[in-house]
Amino acid sequence: MSEAEESYALLLKAAERLEANAGRPSTPMADVMEELGITDAELDAAEDESLHRPVTAGCADARYVV
Repeated sequence: MSEAEESYALLLKAAERLEANAGRPSTPMADVMEELGITDAELDAAEDESLHRPVTAGCADARYVV
């Protein structure tokens, strides 16, 4: 499978998940982090930049579907 085909397949899966969860309330990132025992300091210290908190972290409307 080519990279473009893989990307498209992942896009379709993501769209299906979004549609399936459209009516469900989102979970605040702070709640997820607390449940998993992850601290802001640990995210800030992470070498993998994809683990760093998004710019909206700390905002009242920063919510994530889990």
